[in-house]
Amino acid sequence: MNGSPVLPPTVDLHCDSILFHLDRRRDLTVWSDEGHLDLPRMREGGLDAEVFAVFVHPATHAPGRRLLVARAGLAGLARLCEEAPGVVRALSPDELERGRAEGRLCAIPAVEGGHALDGDIGRLEELHALGARVLTLTWNNSNELGRSSMEPDGTGLTATGREAVRRLNALGMVADLSHAAPETFYDALEVSTVPVICSHSACRALRDFPRNLDDEALRLLAGQLDGPLAAGRQLNLARLQRVSLVLDMLEDFEAKRLQVDAQVADGGRRDTLALRD
Repeated sequence: MNGSPVLPPTVDLHCDSILFHLDRRRDLTVWSDEGHLDLPRMREGGLDAEVFAVFVHPATHAPGRRLLVARAGLAGLARLCEEAPGVVRALSPDELERGRAEGRLCAIPAVEGGHALDGDIGRLEELHALGARVLTLTWNNSNELGRSSMEPDGTGLTATGREAVRRLNALGMVADLSHAAPETFYDALEVSTVPVICSHSACRALRDFPRNLDDEALRLLAGQLDGPLAAGRQLNLARLQRVSLVLDMLEDFEAKRLQVDAQVADGGRRDTLALRD
């Protein structure tokens, strides 16, 4: 309809699906009811863009080989975008908007786990050159950058981790704090001069799981981003047996959204997360 407002793109911030495509367990160009998503289901669901995480398992890949695995994963995602019709890598906001205007699905490359750097933050430049625009600082394991939510010991970012966040800011890459220990989360917010994300975390009050965020962390996160809070897989919706509990969840998220809106109306800051070239 002419005169209708142009809505922002619909973007999901995390999936592991590219791993299954690269090892040939799945073909993401074919519809399936398995896994997080595939390209046909992205279209069916009206999803404009997806952040595809290249995960480097710290137990499977020894130090010294992890960067090689990240390189191969990013190259594989690039090949998928070149070969699959109607798909494009989006490495900047302009590329995302252009891909969306052309009716193409957009793939934003990411690397999950700062251990892929093996403590050398100079490797961020290489990952950026290969297309990575998001880095999850930790996974279930702690690493040279900081403590994981699964291994909390009261510490957060290391000196190397603080420098890594600054380098991410300079490169225009996004720091993803899902899997980060609370101290790592707060340290990263203190160091970063641009918004951060928690791509696959949810609300600790609704499910007490290490990756999930308490109310204070959610308020800080929502206060720097434009858009509603979203519940991740860790809510374990399959275990919710009563409709009333689901309704309570929705009411809780709406209440938190209204609190954020009230803070903004009272002079708070809400920045739109933007990737840069």
